[in-house]
Amino acid sequence: FNYNSYVINCLTCSKIYRTTEIGINTQFEFKCCGCYSFISLTLKDIQYKTYQKSLSSKIKVGVPLPENGTCIHYRKSFRWFRFPCCNKLFPCDICHDKETDHCNEMANKMVCGFCSKEQSVKNNCECGMTMKKSTAHWEGGKGTRNKVVMSKKDNKKYKK
Repeated sequence: FNYNSYVINCLTCSKIYRTTEIGINTQFEFKCCGCYSFISLTLKDIQYKTYQKSLSSKIKVGVPLPENGTCIHYRKSFRWFRFPCCNKLFPCDICHDKETDHCNEMANKMVCGFCSKEQSVKNNCECGMTMKKSTAHWEGGKGTRNKVVMSKKDNKKYKK
């Protein structure tokens, strides 16, 4: 990779030129060989951006995801989602919206935070782990309200 390699596009005929002859604060001029228009270019400043590896490059099946797939927005969700709008992996919809410039679509694939296997979105993984952390209190009608059975760590046990 050459940091001093530049790509110039003619605005009239869209012909692409590559060059290494451009310097900072010097004027670069040439004639387009497609439409014969005069092209002039001056670089005032150059800023290099560091390349960040995508989340999908960190995945190896059988190895847990970083922090078991949780993020700062949803600490109890142990999975990453693949969004069909950009086909990229993100821990949640908020992380997706922060890092991309488009609105998210509903994710249709997930990667388990414990085994890193990609599969359709569901509450239980094929490795046997559940994606949601549950408490004994209510859980949509499946929990318990019996204070004898509840854990002593459950704050609902001691409330009247």
